[in-house]
Amino acid sequence: MSPEAAGLARDVETLGRDLDAWLEDSRLPPEAAAALRSLIERSGRLAALQGELAATIAAQEGHTAGLAATIAAREEQVAELTAIIAAQERQLAELAAQVTALSTQLARLQRDLHGARSERRPHGDDAGDGREPARRGGKPGRTKQRGDAVNDTGLRFSDKAPVVDITVTPDEIEGLSQDDYEVIGERVMSRLAMLEHRHVVIRYRYVKARIRGSGALVSAPAREGVFKNSSVDVSFVAGLLCDKFLWHLPLYRQHRMLASAGITVNRGSLSQWANRAIALLKPIHEAQWRSVLESAVIEMDETPIRAGRHPGKPSRMRKGFFWPLLGERGEVVFPFANSRAHGHAAAFLGDFAGTLVSDGYGAYDAYAEARNGAVSHQSCWVHARRNFWNQKDNHPALAGEALALIGAIYEVEEEIRGRPPGERLAARRTRSRPAVDAFWDFCERTCADEALTPKHPIRKAIHYAVERKAALEVFLADPDVPPDTNLVENALRPVKLGHRNWLFAWTELGAENVGIVNGLFATCRMQGVDPRTWLTDVLLRIATHPDARVGELTPRRWKTLFADHPMVSDIATATPGAPPRQDTR
Repeated sequence: MSPEAAGLARDVETLGRDLDAWLEDSRLPPEAAAALRSLIERSGRLAALQGELAATIAAQEGHTAGLAATIAAREEQVAELTAIIAAQERQLAELAAQVTALSTQLARLQRDLHGARSERRPHGDDAGDGREPARRGGKPGRTKQRGDAVNDTGLRFSDKAPVVDITVTPDEIEGLSQDDYEVIGERVMSRLAMLEHRHVVIRYRYVKARIRGSGALVSAPAREGVFKNSSVDVSFVAGLLCDKFLWHLPLYRQHRMLASAGITVNRGSLSQWANRAIALLKPIHEAQWRSVLESAVIEMDETPIRAGRHPGKPSRMRKGFFWPLLGERGEVVFPFANSRAHGHAAAFLGDFAGTLVSDGYGAYDAYAEARNGAVSHQSCWVHARRNFWNQKDNHPALAGEALALIGAIYEVEEEIRGRPPGERLAARRTRSRPAVDAFWDFCERTCADEALTPKHPIRKAIHYAVERKAALEVFLADPDVPPDTNLVENALRPVKLGHRNWLFAWTELGAENVGIVNGLFATCRMQGVDPRTWLTDVLLRIATHPDARVGELTPRRWKTLFADHPMVSDIATATPGAPPRQDTR
């Protein structure tokens, strides 16, 4: 009760006690006295009710203040919980991005170990069901007979394969003379076989004679080998390099194969013969390099190789790089550098003027900018596509849409391959340009989605492509510029396969030799030249070939000048009934 209400109640109570005395002294009528008493009584009750009301209001005000404090405390708790939830959501987003990245890395490692490396998407009826396209081949129960097969076993071989004929006669005609029977036909079947050893030893027997009429002594001159005063034939040297760089047989394995054939050769001699042969090939490699730099379009890439001991760490090998350059004439070279520094690209390309096709490595952009407009840079669509391909399982909707849009660009390229330049240019302007624009629209539309955090792999893939937008569109204005570096990457495959076998080059000079041979052999494959035939001819010819015309011995020019009548080893003509062995890939 408030002080005012309490004072009023006391006044009314005092007035009630004094009322009787006042009424006795007054001359009021009885009715007025009764009314006055009732008024004073009601005033007392009103004062009491007012006091109770004030107490109730005070209690309610206290309760309201308590509720306000509770609400304020709860609001602070809600704010703290909201901040905690926001932090946890950010942490969950970061963890989800890490999980996605780790899942992608794990899937890539599993694919590298157990899966196919092809990035080809299924077409037609198999395009949307997620299954791999069916393998080619017959169904169970069908015979293996094919149009070019020799018999119903499916065995196929060309005229280059050595054939040994074995005639099988019926038992009934054994011991009979030819007059007793008549051959009316034969049934021919072929079977694949293998001889025990492929290495042979040439034993020259130089004949000495005396002419009876004059008594003069004559002898056959010694046959010169590929190396002076060497016990190795050119056929062996060619086979040595082909086995190492085409079939990826390290020299120590070839050494064991020789031992199993009963031939004892020092293992160091194999290395020496290989290095001497490569030294003869180096001028041809340099001539081919000059031819590549004359191209209007060059594809370039880089791939690592372990070469040379690491300084201060004898158990480790240094990391070097091949920088393959592929020219428009179908020639490729593999120069070696001990690092991936930007300056190596400029050193290997020199004063090249034209279009450089490469991946997104910054060395190529820097070189193109330094050439002040003499070089235009086409970036690789396959590298841009690969970032989406790696996410096709984690984010199938977005990655699938991007792959389909890029696939539309390659559908046009597939249709115009081999057509005249004018048709290719027209198709790229009218069909490839809308396909490229549709891809950029997808990138812009997808990046506008706030759900894609900056670390989202699809956003990263889009950023990689958008950052190189101008370089990715160069091919649209030039029919001779490819949209990717597939050709030069295909030329790299033998090098990567070799890594799995010989693992490293013992010295940097050895790595340079590896690059020389791989470039020449890869060019042979592109030109449709048998590497073994070319190498045998060149090693025999190069000693007498003019230095000024060394470019004639590159596989591209050799094909038109010498391929019809190549020089061969003595072993090719000394084996009766068997053509010289030739290896092709």
